[in-house]
Amino acid sequence: AVLLIELDGTNGSGSAFTVNAPSNTFQGLVINRFPGAAFDGGYAFRLLSAGNTIQGNFLGTNAAGDTALPNRGGGVSVEATSQPANTPSGNNLIGGATAATRNVIVGGAQGFAIDINGLNAAVFQGGIIGGDGNTVQGNYLGTNAAGSAMLGRSGIQILTKNNIIGGTTVDARNVMFSSGGIGLSLHESNASGNTIQGNFIGINATGTASLGGNTDGINLL
Repeated sequence: AVLLIELDGTNGSGSAFTVNAPSNTFQGLVINRFPGAAFDGGYAFRLLSAGNTIQGNFLGTNAAGDTALPNRGGGVSVEATSQPANTPSGNNLIGGATAATRNVIVGGAQGFAIDINGLNAAVFQGGIIGGDGNTVQGNYLGTNAAGSAMLGRSGIQILTKNNIIGGTTVDARNVMFSSGGIGLSLHESNASGNTIQGNFIGINATGTASLGGNTDGINLL
């Protein structure tokens, strides 16, 4: 990754980005210490639209990728959209199948590194669910930028359909550490048709040593 801009949320509120428009690309960002606010958990990115790309960013770490500076909610939250009503969200790309597109993401005290929950505040008012068909590849989750040591909370939660997690090549592999929790959680009946392939959960990027700390690798709830 070529990191260009650091966003420090220490004196802010909410999340760094709430994305309501489709087909945007976010690259080269270091985003840390966003505290959240009422009705906003505090993520680097809240995706409420379709077709966005997040690549080559350090989320929840310092610019060197060797110290955890987590955002309260986590790294990326993929949610449903309510503007305009009934517009599908999803089909976002987080990472990619090359080393240059890798994100380094440390989750927050209140959430996962990546939360594909497909929900929106409007769910409680009218039942809006979306966020299917996302691709998560090549990321280091809960580790340092080298993928050699754990930094903090990690994990992916999935509550939607037809997502791809990992892939068939080395660079498409996600390396995940879960701090006493779950590496990958497929939660509830809506999390169907997902493909999980080639990931390292609880071991380093070279597959030579344990990162420790995992309670569960993959949990189907």
